[in-house]
Amino acid sequence: MINLKEITYKNEKQTVLDSISLHIEDGEKIILIGVNGTGKTTLLKILNGLMFPSSGEYIYNGQKVDKNFLKKNGKIFRKEVVMLFQNPDVMLFNPTVYDEISFGLKQFNFSDVEERVKYWAEMFGITKYLNTSPFELSGGEKQKVALASILAIEPKVLLLDEPTSNLDPRATGWLIDFLQNLNLTMVITTHNLSIAPELGNRVVVLGENHRILYDGDIDIFLKDEKLLIEANLVHVHKHRHNGLIHSHFHIHNWE
Repeated sequence: MINLKEITYKNEKQTVLDSISLHIEDGEKIILIGVNGTGKTTLLKILNGLMFPSSGEYIYNGQKVDKNFLKKNGKIFRKEVVMLFQNPDVMLFNPTVYDEISFGLKQFNFSDVEERVKYWAEMFGITKYLNTSPFELSGGEKQKVALASILAIEPKVLLLDEPTSNLDPRATGWLIDFLQNLNLTMVITTHNLSIAPELGNRVVVLGENHRILYDGDIDIFLKDEKLLIEANLVHVHKHRHNGLIHSHFHIHNWE
């Protein structure tokens, strides 16, 4: 479904992504991990067609995604590939929650707008807020509104940037269960290694050199102390006991 071929992205200051090659099958759930500044969000934005690589190719369903592609197929692509930003405020702009969820449905000419709004509002437990301004809601509630808005249009690919960052533990557990039951292709970034195995089986780790450090089974990665240290995802503690030096590592979670 998705092929990235030697994707490199450079801004005025630095190389953000360096020679990223990645194949994602239809229905796969990919966990994207890396410390701050490794290019995770940039990679999601390229997959979403919001940014274009400096070099390399992004192939979606056999077609190269570039400016010309979006001119011809932009509406279909925007419906099929959607992104939930880490800060939901950047996604909300309508006067009420109802208008927020219905906006995309109207843009893509769905005939059953009201039914779909009610369905997704109930799914996310936000029915009581349908006539409320989304800007009056908590961070977690805003995120639910934003997610409901993009899922309502029936996408094929869901890109999630730190989806649990604004959620309390109960809401985080609910979201994990919800995502597990979604039959969509997903790429999910997270700093929280403790929940990563619940989001998917395959992990792609971006190193501080902005290249892919590891791509494979998440359980194998989390047991590999050398790789965790190389990714700067753990801190090694050393201490002396009975004349011997002992070491153990601590996994970083930034959420």
